Amino acid sequence: MNLPISRFYILIALVIGALYALNIFDVSFIFGQSVYWTQPLGDRITNMIGTIYFAQDNWRWPLFYVPILAFPEGANIIFTDSIPLLALAAKIVYKITGEWYNYFGFWIFACFLFLAAFVARTIKEGGGKDLVAIIGAVILALASPALLVRFGHASLMAHFMIAWSFLLYLKFGRTSSLRSSTLQFALVASLSVVLQTYFLLMVMPFFIAALIQSKIVKRISLRDTIVSFSVVVASIIFIAVIAGVIGPGSSVASAWGFGHYSMNIFSPFLPPREHLPSFVAKLITWDGNGYSWDATGGQYEGYNYLGAGLLSLIIIHIAFSRSLIQETIKRNKLLVLMLTCLLLLALSTRVYFGSWLVLNLEPLNVLIKPLIGHFRTSGRFFWPIYYVLIVFLVLLTFKRFSPNMARAVIIAAVVIQLIDTQPLRHNMAQAAKQSYPQVLPKKEWTELLNEHKYVKQYPSFQCGGWANNRWPENNSNMELLLLAARLNKPSNSAYLARLFRNCADELEEGLSFKLQDEGLYIYSGRAMTRHIERLPDFQERCREFKFGFVCTQKWTFLPQLLQSTEFQKVRVSPIPEYHLGDTLEFTINGKADRFLGDGWSVSEPWGTWSAAKESEILLKLVALPRDSIVMRVNARAFLHANRPEKNILVYVNGEKAAIWKYVIGEDIVTRAVIIPWKYFQKDGMIRITLVSQVTESPLQAGFSKDKRQISLGLVSLTATPILTNLDDTHLKN
Repeated sequence: MNLPISRFYILIALVIGALYALNIFDVSFIFGQSVYWTQPLGDRITNMIGTIYFAQDNWRWPLFYVPILAFPEGANIIFTDSIPLLALAAKIVYKITGEWYNYFGFWIFACFLFLAAFVARTIKEGGGKDLVAIIGAVILALASPALLVRFGHASLMAHFMIAWSFLLYLKFGRTSSLRSSTLQFALVASLSVVLQTYFLLMVMPFFIAALIQSKIVKRISLRDTIVSFSVVVASIIFIAVIAGVIGPGSSVASAWGFGHYSMNIFSPFLPPREHLPSFVAKLITWDGNGYSWDATGGQYEGYNYLGAGLLSLIIIHIAFSRSLIQETIKRNKLLVLMLTCLLLLALSTRVYFGSWLVLNLEPLNVLIKPLIGHFRTSGRFFWPIYYVLIVFLVLLTFKRFSPNMARAVIIAAVVIQLIDTQPLRHNMAQAAKQSYPQVLPKKEWTELLNEHKYVKQYPSFQCGGWANNRWPENNSNMELLLLAARLNKPSNSAYLARLFRNCADELEEGLSFKLQDEGLYIYSGRAMTRHIERLPDFQERCREFKFGFVCTQKWTFLPQLLQSTEFQKVRVSPIPEYHLGDTLEFTINGKADRFLGDGWSVSEPWGTWSAAKESEILLKLVALPRDSIVMRVNARAFLHANRPEKNILVYVNGEKAAIWKYVIGEDIVTRAVIIPWKYFQKDGMIRITLVSQVTESPLQAGFSKDKRQISLGLVSLTATPILTNLDDTHLKN
């Protein structure tokens, strides 16, 4: 029996997609059994944590909310990027069989097949009948550089959703059934919510363009337009409420990063570093992978290289098909407008041309954040443009040239694209075979977790984790959270795509050191450990491990674990040594929190707030200087209209040494203090106490819900011999 021609094309596309994927992944990867999954790193651990907790949990409302994940707030597995739709299927299987199956490898494999099938159908719907046109478009889509580098984020591999939406756009104006087209768009948009919500903003422009275009040409009435739009929006809201994205049980999901994780204007045209001569490559500020020009430190997320094959087609048609291009744009002007909006969103309000900031519209963030606060990684919104270009250029090639010439052009473009993107496929294949050393002693930690009903970590992973947001050190923390998930132990700690935790409240709770009988408590970070290690029952209740202290009421009942080398008898942390001239950065990645004593909050990307009226900095000089030293401190004060200035008293080893004055309007400023040699202790110890006569919370000031009593925001510190600072303009402060 002969297959209908359309089904034949889809079958060919599926075979190509499968062969392409199998050229990258082996079977054990696809079935979730390779070392990539059994010895995981980072994101794939949190993907599994979310779905494992979800599978073991009872059925509840909202559907994807798990109360014991990041308790007491609980978390939605949408924010562990666990691909909720597949997690739902895995949960049903778990409830029936008692087994959880790792579906992530199969999902990644299937994404290539779905993309190939939908691109083939889109070319066919656009009028492409030649087999070379269909195969060429399929391979160009599969060779998308943006797709190949998204490998580490499984939920973001669903580029087929874009091709599906473009297919529906083309069908919308040709089908006689508005109801069918509307329902199909409603299905795609709703699936975006439970696969990866970023695709929702990539799907809807196709629907809006198709709907308005049909109204303009009077194919549908105004009433039908409103009804169709309402049906799709209602479907999205309905699924979002069920999923817990909006409505009862949902969490505020906006986050910092818009304008940071953007696309550089150069990105679509810049080949990987290894393809450029060294004298050119050295002029470019590359991201960590050497793929894209990264002016912000986050523009790797906006990697959108088109590839040499697609760029060749663009150049050919600019030279030979300008009238046809103009005609196509005119016929699809609303879609072009929608794609232009996505391009502007990808560039964000801080537009970079290489390393040059050519346009800064950051004040607009106040207006647009309520609308797109969830979608902080705006550089991804270029993806629909890539797939529209593929279909448009392939169809245009067969319209502009004779069949034989068109086939030759497409075959050449495909070959060039495959050669150009081969390093990306190689890197993807190598990454899929890589394991990461699992360093957590699972036997000891399993026994310890099994003796307790829940685990609390201070700070939790959301507030820094036991490695203070440093990778790959944080991976051992992730290993613990995965172990807790498999044992179904409630944990207050989770690696979530959005921050829901009030870290100040968590700090206050941790410092209270109220250990419950059934709880296992993990403390790390100087702000925590320097406080609790001075408490009376600390040594009895706590044991030391590599990243901090493990505390419980049950150590006396765990004699075997007391003999383990993983959990050592606690020692009071030594004061870290300081070399004159070193600069201490009190940011998350600065690793200087060990120099902080009492009175500080947790470190943040910019620095650390004081959290009490008295805050200590502890320095132990490696060698005593022969003369006085000067200490410079970069900091900001918490000020506002009702409190426009503030004085900070500075004491050195108990002696008053300076008064620093801060006034409203200053951001981060430098203040200095001379420390005479007579203040030094014989052991080189310097205890700097910063006294704020007034502390205030952002909540009291009306800025946010932050309850911390803050005053001074510490950014960095440097101490040098006085003889090198005779000309210092800050000494008068």
